[in-house]
Amino acid sequence: MARDKKEVCLWGLDQLSLIILCKSGVNYYNQVGGNFCLCMEEEGLLTIIFDVTSILEELAAFCINKIRLTEEEADEIDKILQKHGTSYLSVDRDKLDNSVEAWLYVNILPENERDDFVMKIDDMEVSSPIARPGFDFWGFEETKGVLTWGNSY
Repeated sequence: MARDKKEVCLWGLDQLSLIILCKSGVNYYNQVGGNFCLCMEEEGLLTIIFDVTSILEELAAFCINKIRLTEEEADEIDKILQKHGTSYLSVDRDKLDNSVEAWLYVNILPENERDDFVMKIDDMEVSSPIARPGFDFWGFEETKGVLTWGNSY
């Protein structure tokens, strides 16, 4: 039997990943929300955004069993993203009620602003190469996404 839509299950996800929200014909879903075991789904394109476990461990520990975010929690998550060189992402304040453990709605810095962003970082004295972001996706005009990872359940 043919399915009406294309779906990809992310339950076994080991990396921090970004769903770039766009019309792709593919929906990604994940079990999220910690012990609440919610299922969230969005259409877009998936990319591995950061393959170093320290950011994933820090985000997972901070977000454990959260089923919505406050402004203060969003600020703390933004600090985690900045600390690990992913400050071209920020929590989408319009989606705080929909952001849960393992499923964070984010804003993506537009591509035309990334060069200026990287130059500003290059001008700073940085003791760690991790502070300089590596962009793993190009050519997208979309500025909304979802950060997702394996649920703690």
